[in-house]
Amino acid sequence: MAVKVRALDEKDAAGFQALRLRSLKEHPEAFGLSFEEAEQVPQEEIARYLMIPDCRTFGAYSNGLLVGIATLMRYSLIKTHHRAVLGGMYVLSG
Repeated sequence: MAVKVRALDEKDAAGFQALRLRSLKEHPEAFGLSFEEAEQVPQEEIARYLMIPDCRTFGAYSNGLLVGIATLMRYSLIKTHHRAVLGGMYVLSG
């Protein structure tokens, strides 16, 4: 199974939202945001989120299907701009 990883952009908002909602439904204990809160977020807001500078979300695709997501958030202060935090990670099982 070949997996391709790339940065997501505004065109990926629907796929990202679907996988994110699935992650929140299946593993609510792993995330700070609830499923109920997340399903109220408009797709336009998600599209903007995917384009925030210094906060890139990556998607893993297998056979054209989005199977994993992870967000890399870079620190904004000058002295820590070389550092980042990985969060919001989810990969479909199986």
